[in-house]
Amino acid sequence: MIAYLVGGTTIFTSFFNIQSFWIDKLVLLIFFFILSGLCINGIELVNKCNVFLVFILWIAFIILIIIGIYYVNPAHFPYTNMSIIPLAAPVILTSFNFHNIIPNICFNSGWNKKLVTKAMFIARIIGLI
Repeated sequence: MIAYLVGGTTIFTSFFNIQSFWIDKLVLLIFFFILSGLCINGIELVNKCNVFLVFILWIAFIILIIIGIYYVNPAHFPYTNMSIIPLAAPVILTSFNFHNIIPNICFNSGWNKKLVTKAMFIARIIGLI
């Protein structure tokens, strides 16, 4: 969720050339509430539109590949900078854990929608902080 929030905010503010620190945070909060609302209450809507969303995803992926192929420089592939691993590790570990933990939360809560919703909301708040 954090990757979607930060990535979406960056794309939105870059597209509209927004340079304000506070507006950037406001956009992040707006995306947070929209995405959290969809995840918590609107999953039925997402399921109904899933075919369309996957189609759009594939089209966007193909466009990304076509546009990005011109910017790939194989000389950059062997570059590594291990000093940034401590900065990236929390994001990497929490993103993998969060996706894997949701089925466990559902199972351990006895598929109680209120408990699952509460756990997901708290996890998003922690990530937002």
